[in-house]
Amino acid sequence: MKLLPNDPYAYNGRGIIYLERRQFDQALADFAQLFILSGFAPAFYNRGKVYGELNRPDKALADHSQAIRLNPRYAKRLQ
Repeated sequence: MKLLPNDPYAYNGRGIIYLERRQFDQALADFAQLFILSGFAPAFYNRGKVYGELNRPDKALADHSQAIRLNPRYAKRLQ
């Protein structure tokens, strides 16, 4: 992140990689940085996916609901 320290897309992309590698703590850290930078809908969606993998359905539901509020297109992804 040295090159793009304030780019939410960079944090989102790296967070997705961490999620796919099942490195959940690192994924949560990158998605948390997105909340500092912006109210980025994909961050809520992706953090919700991490919480789902961690068997924390309450937090997953809250984040997915926020993603849908920010961008209703996420509703289709969650069906």
